[in-house]
Amino acid sequence: MQQAKPLLTESTFRTHLDAVKPGRDHPSAPGPDRIVPLFGAAEPTPSQDGEGLAEHDWLAALDLVRQISAQVRQSNETSRDMARNAQAYMQHANDKVEEARTRAETAEAAARMAEKRAQDAEARAVQAEERAQAAERRVQVFQAQAQKADSRAKDAQAWAKRLHATLKQEFGAPEASTEA
Repeated sequence: MQQAKPLLTESTFRTHLDAVKPGRDHPSAPGPDRIVPLFGAAEPTPSQDGEGLAEHDWLAALDLVRQISAQVRQSNETSRDMARNAQAYMQHANDKVEEARTRAETAEAAARMAEKRAQDAEARAVQAEERAQAAERRVQVFQAQAQKADSRAKDAQAWAKRLHATLKQEFGAPEASTEA
């Protein structure tokens, strides 16, 4: 497990300290040389005596600490917001992935059902084709039988005409009765 880095190192403090110049952020703020060094400051040199420590501006140091703590709070809040946004984005992405997976499963099930229906329809089509071919064969048989029956009927009519003509000759039926 990694240890957390300190929020304020001397370089961070010095960078911020250099950024706070008199007249820019706070016109009445003293220069950085008058702010009390709080973080890793060097011990006073022998040339500095009690007067040097008295010159430090404790109010400016407190203002600087307040500014840095406000920045840290703002950074923490921004980090929390970013974490919440990232978490919401991940949840949204997970929801979309789940929806897509559900739709894919539904589509696969529908495809399987459609394939089964297509196979069933194809089997029924083959059966219908076979029935149609059988019906066609039966029609051909019936047509042949009908042709034979038609031929027999014609033969029977021809025979009946010959019989009629023969009977007419034998018995001498009058012409007028045949016309009626």
